[in-house]
Amino acid sequence: MKMDQGVDTGALIEQRILRIEEWDTTGSLSEKLSHLGADLLIETLPRYLSGELKPHVQDEALATYAPMLKKEDGLLDFAKPVEELVGGCALSTHGRAHILNGCGMLKVHLAHAEKGNASEGQRLVYQGQPAVGARGGLLILDQVHLLRKKS
Repeated sequence: MKMDQGVDTGALIEQRILRIEEWDTTGSLSEKLSHLGADLLIETLPRYLSGELKPHVQDEALATYAPMLKKEDGLLDFAKPVEELVGGCALSTHGRAHILNGCGMLKVHLAHAEKGNASEGQRLVYQGQPAVGARGGLLILDQVHLLRKKS
């Protein structure tokens, strides 16, 4: 896109669509996007510089605004559907998805959903793995990191 005064509002030169898979994480998406962006730049830049491609104005009706994320935005709400929590864990940048406990903050880097019955927020062990009850199932904690409180 061409740069202008706004944030991501400049005229588009070329674009591609990338499907986000259920198992994608911030890391896997970053990897996919870096390759896609590099290939797109190599393909597009010569065509743009030669005048073959002309920028076109973005359709503002299709634009969405994504606010800056704060640490508290990553606190997992187990009243939400378990599938939504899985997406929040997988796409959380730098482990922002977290659970608070008496020892500190448990950052959730990777999780998946399983069918099961537990009350929302109930902590348990499911098939040898830590889990938390959420609306519609269990959030299985596959990869976590405990940040202890300073005493």
